[in-house]
Amino acid sequence: MRKRKNSFYLYNSKTEKRKEIKANHYRAIKIKYLGPTDYKGERIVLIDTRNKKRKIISYDYSQNGTFQIAIKYLLEIGIKTDSYYYNDYSHEYVILTNNFEIMINK
Repeated sequence: MRKRKNSFYLYNSKTEKRKEIKANHYRAIKIKYLGPTDYKGERIVLIDTRNKKRKIISYDYSQNGTFQIAIKYLLEIGIKTDSYYYNDYSHEYVILTNNFEIMINK
């Protein structure tokens, strides 16, 4: 895995000093629910916002919702989750990972 720089500098023009800010760099994967159609059942789409790739997977009724289905799929292909958040406005989960190598559409 390639090592990423986890800091950047802010420059203060008044004091002419710069301050190092430490921050983690993550890759975001959005999770959306796709309802059933006349021809296909419920599905989940995972969207890699960095690489502009997407993967549609069938809804797994043995799991407890879209988030758990997505996490299970990502773990199966070797992507570990570092963090996540839920967007109340769009009703989407976003999973954050520091794995930049493995593509989601294997």
